[in-house]
Formats: sequence, structure tokens, C-alpha cells
Amino acid sequence: MLIPEPGAFYVMDRGFLDFEWLYAVHQAGSFFVIRAQSNMKFERRYSRPAGRAAGIICDQIGRLTGTLSSQHYPHTLRRIRIKVYILWYIFLALYFAYNAAKKFHYDSFRVSHAPA
Repeated sequence: MLIPEPGAFYVMDRGFLDFEWLYAVHQAGSFFVIRAQSNMKFERRYSRPAGRAAGIICDQIGRLTGTLSSQHYPHTLRRIRIKVYILWYIFLALYFAYNAAKKFHYDSFRVSHAPA
């Protein structure tokens, strides 16, 4: 297993939704952005301004409420819903800078869809 480095930033797809490891990232003083699964249980505590002009539809702070996920990751997270072209994405983040999730998604989209 990868040992989180303090101050590092991890960007992962939803296939890697391991809340124990994400909590280790949190405890190490690192950050992450991960695409959320559609069935993830999340309770919104409050919302931040959405920035719809930038494609951010919803920006929420809250906690996981699933039985195991809330045990493995008991702290506050940020859930961001963005629209890129005609696609919608939901991200979880342990990083509260405003445009982080959108920037990382655009960077990964540009790399994964670059001409060969």
C-alpha cells in the first residue's frame, strides 16, 4: 500500500474508494480529490457558493453516513458536483481551495483525451 506523504496531493478515480486509506491521507496532512460513487451516502452540513459560471453546480461540506464509510472516514469532506460539456461528475475532496476539483478534472481529461 502507498504510504501518504505529508503535503502530497492524490487524484484518483472512483474505483479506488478505500476510506481507510483516505483517512490515512488525512492523518498524514495530505490532500485528495476522488470521483465519488453514485451510491455513496453523504450528509450535507452546509453549502458553499456554487460558481456556476465555472461549471460548479453544487459545493457542499458534510460527512459520510454509510455504516462502514463513516467508521473508516469520520471527518468532514467536501462534495463537489461539476458539469463538463454534457457530462456530470461528483467529487469528494479533502481540499477546500475553490476550483481544485475542476482544475484536476480538466487536467486529467486533457491527458486522457489527448491525441495519440
